[in-house]
Amino acid sequence: MWTGQHTPFTRMFDNTNFAWIEDMRADAATLPTIGHMLRELGYYTAYKGKWHESEFAEGNTKDAMEPFGFADFQEWGDAYGAPLDGFTKDPQTAADAAGWLANRAPEIAQSQPWYLAVNFINPHDIMYFDTDAEEMVQVRGMFPIFDAPDTPLYQQRWPTTLPASFF
Repeated sequence: MWTGQHTPFTRMFDNTNFAWIEDMRADAATLPTIGHMLRELGYYTAYKGKWHESEFAEGNTKDAMEPFGFADFQEWGDAYGAPLDGFTKDPQTAADAAGWLANRAPEIAQSQPWYLAVNFINPHDIMYFDTDAEEMVQVRGMFPIFDAPDTPLYQQRWPTTLPASFF
């Protein structure tokens, strides 16, 4: 991901928050990301949202994406996509991106083009959503199945007729 290369070359076949996968070892010389490539073309490159390709040290992570060709990562670190992470962290990602567009982009645009990658958790955490009828037994996995948050956003309904395969 982010390199244009296939899994055998990047060795990224799962998220890095599992013991069996190492951090992505991208660098501008041997495994450049789109961030490296755009920087080479004169772009300022920034990144907001989930990453999943490496673990970051504790503390301020604003510069954590520099080895991957991106600046201005969020200071609160990476989001791993646990149940309801999209619900709780996607608004912060959106706010960080909107703030960057309002404050940093105009300043940077005076001297160079820019690229902002914005990566939300959703729809990833939908896999933890309880869609079965009440009488169905839920299989337990790494995370439990959750009901929708009790908020107006999740209480909306769209009256759509589903195809027969969904009955």
